[in-house]
Amino acid sequence: MDPSQSTAGGMYEDVSAVTKGWKTNPVDFDSVFNQSSHTFAFGSPDVLPMFAQGATPGRVKEWSYHEDDEDFTKDATALDIWVLDQLDLLFRNATTNKLLDAQLRAPQVVFFLHLLGLDTTGHTYRPHSKEYMNNIRVVDHVVREAEQLISRFYGDQETSYIFTADHGMSRIGNHGDGDPDNTRTPLIAWGAGIRSPIRDPTFSQSLDDYPAPWELEHIVRRDVEQADVAALMSTLLGTYWPVNSVGVLPDVDPRKEGYLSMLGGEREIAEAGVVNAKVLLEHYRVKHERKKAHAILYRPYEFLDHPSSFSEYPGSQRISFIEGLIGSGRFKEARRQSHELINATLGGLRYLETYDRTLIRTIVPFAYAGWIAYNAMFILVPSHLPPSSSASLWIPLPFILMAVGFCGLFLIQRLPWMLHVYILFPIFFWQDVTRKVYANLSVFRGRKPDAKSIASTLLGLVLAVTTLQTMVLLFITLSILVTSDSVRSLQAKLGLPLVNQVAGWLIFAFAPLLPFFFPIPKTAEGRLLAYFLSFSPCFVILAIRAEGFFYLSYCMTLYLWTRVETALRQEKMKSGALANDKHMSMWNPMNLRRDDVRIALFFLFFVQAGFFGTGNVASISSFYCEPVFRLVPIFSPFLMAALILFKLLAPFVFLSATFATLNAHLGMPPFALFLVSLSLTDVMTVTFFFKVTDTGSWLEIGQSISHFCITSLLLVFSAGIAFIGEALMQGTVLGYPRRI
Repeated sequence: MDPSQSTAGGMYEDVSAVTKGWKTNPVDFDSVFNQSSHTFAFGSPDVLPMFAQGATPGRVKEWSYHEDDEDFTKDATALDIWVLDQLDLLFRNATTNKLLDAQLRAPQVVFFLHLLGLDTTGHTYRPHSKEYMNNIRVVDHVVREAEQLISRFYGDQETSYIFTADHGMSRIGNHGDGDPDNTRTPLIAWGAGIRSPIRDPTFSQSLDDYPAPWELEHIVRRDVEQADVAALMSTLLGTYWPVNSVGVLPDVDPRKEGYLSMLGGEREIAEAGVVNAKVLLEHYRVKHERKKAHAILYRPYEFLDHPSSFSEYPGSQRISFIEGLIGSGRFKEARRQSHELINATLGGLRYLETYDRTLIRTIVPFAYAGWIAYNAMFILVPSHLPPSSSASLWIPLPFILMAVGFCGLFLIQRLPWMLHVYILFPIFFWQDVTRKVYANLSVFRGRKPDAKSIASTLLGLVLAVTTLQTMVLLFITLSILVTSDSVRSLQAKLGLPLVNQVAGWLIFAFAPLLPFFFPIPKTAEGRLLAYFLSFSPCFVILAIRAEGFFYLSYCMTLYLWTRVETALRQEKMKSGALANDKHMSMWNPMNLRRDDVRIALFFLFFVQAGFFGTGNVASISSFYCEPVFRLVPIFSPFLMAALILFKLLAPFVFLSATFATLNAHLGMPPFALFLVSLSLTDVMTVTFFFKVTDTGSWLEIGQSISHFCITSLLLVFSAGIAFIGEALMQGTVLGYPRRI
């Protein structure tokens, strides 16, 4: 979900919306716009359709510019001017269209002006650039002119204005990383129903110095959560609240200054607080009834009253008490009680949302532990088990009964189907581990020493300048020239020349394919050099500043790592330190050693360094988009994300090849080192699983999910690296001695 949906819908973003490029929400949702009589929305085609989809037909009317107008190479202030022009055109059309005029003059009308210019300019030129400062002046002009247009059309002062943003931006022009400016956004309200500024020279001393650059330290500031804006807008409009809203009206808490100055005075504010409490209690009631109907041994939230009468709902007694306080004129006490009830209800909602968390946090570590044990058995236990005894035939039976029992309980409680998968996988792993351990308890047979030694051959470093190397070097040179010219053109605001764009795409598409269509050397060094050079043009096109040097240093370090590890193993073999390994038991058929754990750890380190080494990724939700403008100047989220991911994954081609080379040089079976790394990755994944949170700031939530997702994907990603490496280096001529 785009953060602007949190502002209008009163609920927080759904991370699964990333699969739709943030252009729509996976589930239709209610919003302040849908509760209005009519909403007239102008702005980005990436945002406005989210509010029209699922709304009452004809309720939300939208006007969007074309997607091609979101061109990062052009002046983005034109997008904001377009919004203002469309608003002006709407009012002029109303002078000749009676139906439109009647709709505009109906009560509870909303105008939504989505100004994308600052976001586009910030991504392109950074927030401290002169272009960004000029865009700020344009936004100020648009706001001032929009207010004048509305005032002239209606001829009164009955309009409320809310000016805010969906997110901030860091100094380097992105959002989602650790900069506080990404989660700190303005909220400015004025007009009908809004109080005047409150002056207090001592206010900033108890808060922070953030308003100092604007010389506003003496003005009382009331900070709110993003979802609270929907509650404020609903109260100002006098409409029903969005059905999914979990926002809190800022004026409910009597200890802090709010935003409202209602005609009904304190009574109206107190009544709005009761409405807020009722909205949240309805959320809780629905979730409570669903969970109560299906959960076994259900325990309701202890801080809310749950009457046994069907005519009452949770919290209804406290609502009656608060309404009595309002009737007796005790408005501040009513607000205080409403605030306490709202906090208790939010706690109840949180309780129900996380009701099954303990179960999940038990099953998932159990599953990962089973996978680690299963992986260890695959590495250490012989592949051919002794004949199964009659005693081992009953081992699967208790695990089958356990699976049936858990799945039956999950079905009765109507829990998500993923929980069935979560429980079936660990049960399968643990029954296989138990079976293998039981079948091999008495197997301790020594391995006969192999009298034959594999002859060592010196690997000659012969890298002839072939047609492949010549073409790759030509591609690298062309990529440097094309990229340099494209950057100069973009910096001069001349757009991306079509010739450069076509040339860039041709180089980007064909350079990585050269090693697969032309003969390459059969030596390990020759193949590594070929893969390194073939992906260099792609990295040059998408690199920022010193990122090209990262690719060079990363690949050089990987190559030196393989040489160092091979030299260490050779030295130990010559000194006889590994002689005892010849008499290993049948346990450990892959002949793994303590040194292999170190190698696996280094492999995981290089995986992490390759992903985060460019400094481009702070979290899953934060990418630096400027390099892709050299190929895609017009906003296209999926294509841009694909290009960025390609740049991030390019170094892993070389990592996969070096890892396979090292595995072969050490004389180990294919994927042996990978299996050791897999077990270590599982430990990291379980650690980050317990740190995942869905509360706090956008940054805290995003980073906790990012860390867990990245470590989880390492399981699949590492497997892909090992598989690709074996495929890339198949048929390589090795000269290092193999194990004996």
